[in-house]
Amino acid sequence: MSEGTEGRFDLVGATMDFEAGEQEPADTLELFAYLIRTGRAGRLQGFYGRTAANLIRDGFITPEGEITEAGHAAVADASPTPTD
Repeated sequence: MSEGTEGRFDLVGATMDFEAGEQEPADTLELFAYLIRTGRAGRLQGFYGRTAANLIRDGFITPEGEITEAGHAAVADASPTPTD
């Protein structure tokens, strides 16, 4: 999760990382959970609202903006594993 200097969520930084394709799957899920939790998902461009709705529909994030067990499992499966 992106954090600002005072430990708060860095929405601008997280959004810029997301749009640049420089975000790990877990950070992307945290970004959308934050957007849902704060009600901001529907106020950004349509893509964000649609993606948030899809993440809720697919069971990765609750309508209240909490990441579900399925969401945590999905990002764990998508995270690269170190190889020797």
